Amino acid sequence: MTRVILDCSAALALVLPDQKSAAVSQWLEALPQDAEVTVPALWWYESTNVLLTAVRRGVLSAAEAREALGALRLLPRVTHEPPGPATAAHLFHLGIGHTLTAHDAAYVAVAELTGGTLLTLDRRLADVATRMQLAVTCL
Repeated sequence: MTRVILDCSAALALVLPDQKSAAVSQWLEALPQDAEVTVPALWWYESTNVLLTAVRRGVLSAAEAREALGALRLLPRVTHEPPGPATAAHLFHLGIGHTLTAHDAAYVAVAELTGGTLLTLDRRLADVATRMQLAVTCL
């Protein structure tokens, strides 16, 4: 089965004005029908926060942000559970070892755990995943 770990930057490119949105959309559309799109639990908080910030900055109306949130809800098929103490320690280790935020480390950790391909627009995050010999696509 094909597994994709969808980071927030790639997902939000689909609903916010971004030059990469077509590339992300085409990449996701090319996935097999049974592909499992996976996100860490924090993805929901992170994507919602970006939409809230876009409303506050006047980039989107509240109605547009609600519509975007509705579209985002359709993307992941699997949400990894929120981390417990052991996962937090692993995220800390990844963060220290690769100078990542805990948020970015969560995407790397899910890629490690599932063996899936990390889909991101973040070149730095992609570089870390590559150094760790994880599958990654950076658009």
